[in-house]
Amino acid sequence: MPQPSLTPRDLSILWYAWQQRFVAVRQFQRLFWPQGATVTARNRLNELRDAGFLASETFPVGADRTLYFSAKAGNLALVEAGLLPEAFGGDYPRRPKEMTLNLDHDLRVTDLRIAIEETGGIPITWTSDHQLRQNRGSAGPNTRFADGLFEWEAQGKRRLAVLEYENARYNRDRWPNVLLRLRSKHSDRLVFLVCRTPARVRSATAIIRATRVYADRSDGLVIADFPSVAEKGLKAGFVDLEGRPLDWTSA
Repeated sequence: MPQPSLTPRDLSILWYAWQQRFVAVRQFQRLFWPQGATVTARNRLNELRDAGFLASETFPVGADRTLYFSAKAGNLALVEAGLLPEAFGGDYPRRPKEMTLNLDHDLRVTDLRIAIEETGGIPITWTSDHQLRQNRGSAGPNTRFADGLFEWEAQGKRRLAVLEYENARYNRDRWPNVLLRLRSKHSDRLVFLVCRTPARVRSATAIIRATRVYADRSDGLVIADFPSVAEKGLKAGFVDLEGRPLDWTSA
């Protein structure tokens, strides 16, 4: 079977797969076929998979039964296009055996990224958790990284941001370490913290305020719930630790 000629959209698909590791059909559809049918997206993804540019795995059950991820041929195409450093040509994930909590977390982060980029996030500036790990430098293998770094735009101004998603509840003792890491490593960025539910937003806000890590900078972190952000992105009603809405006007 002859290999398909790669279009700019195909290269974007391959790049997104490399950055995010695992991507569901519905996510690719929202990104690259927003007005198209799922079958159209699935057919093209399967063409790329059959040609070796992507790999896929299908689970017996689940909302996101089929996931696509990067493969060597796709990575080499990105290298040839100048989108991926040659050193990462062989960097693709192992085939998943089941839907783990970590995989669920990563898929939800991709949902958040897509929605953020739809509402003010600048796509070309996104640095994924995977990229941060690949460029960890002297950081050890157990170092924890943010879920994404990005720039967003409001009133014609660019601002720096970091995404932190709490998929599984952090216990009260863990919060200071999480917050201190975010503040020390990303002191120049506004923290967008996303919790799974509105109820968790309320309890997490109380815990964060009690740690006093952001006591002198209550507007350095904004918080919202996952369902709202996955749908509305930066327009989801983020508020700071004092309950004030996200400021779209300050530089």
